[in-house]
Amino acid sequence: MKLLIMGGSLIGPHLPQTELINYENHAKHYLPPPIVPTINDTRLVKQEAKVKRLESRMRQIHLRLYNTVMREHEIDNAQLVALFPMSLSGAAQRWFASVEPSRLHIWKDVAHEFLT
Repeated sequence: MKLLIMGGSLIGPHLPQTELINYENHAKHYLPPPIVPTINDTRLVKQEAKVKRLESRMRQIHLRLYNTVMREHEIDNAQLVALFPMSLSGAAQRWFASVEPSRLHIWKDVAHEFLT
């Protein structure tokens, strides 16, 4: 099956300025032009803001859940601080390891650092 290029596009106006690429021993592929955001394109900014709000909300939920579960087991403040890194993984665990230990004496300090 062959695809025809007519007027700079692949049959129809939906793919303007397509480029024909011929891979050795493969079928021919047509690539649309790259999408270049304009100055007025604010979609990415809006999405980044949503991600930041979601990340912040997830930290709050993690702290609330951790605190609730540990308090139910009658864990005191010193134990809350000592056990908190074990509730983390990935980037959050790396973040905790990078925080100056002198800033994490009491549970209130740990919670504040985690949320900011």
